[in-house]
Amino acid sequence: MTVLEAIRQRLETEQIGFRELHHKRTCMSADAARVRGKELRNGGKALLLKVNDEFALFVLSAERRVYSALIRNQLGTRRMRFATREELQQLTAPPGLVPLPPPRSATRGRAW
Repeated sequence: MTVLEAIRQRLETEQIGFRELHHKRTCMSADAARVRGKELRNGGKALLLKVNDEFALFVLSAERRVYSALIRNQLGTRRMRFATREELQQLTAPPGLVPLPPPRSATRGRAW
């Protein structure tokens, strides 16, 4: 079963209404909102960050910004960076795609 099929099945099982939109892949939230014809606040973005030696997946509203200093402070670290394109490809999917399944260390459920 593909990731898309798994998402569809879960939504249908939970009886959650949804609408599929097919469009060109976009890497920026503003571009995705424009293609969908929706406001930026109606979308989300997933960012894969390397914190110390582990990867963490941060999912937030497309209209929000990431404040790395706040994340570093909350996690008690100074070492943090965005994943490279190669790391994204290896651990999740190419930039612009839903990153499922998430890396093992990214499922802790903390939010900032």
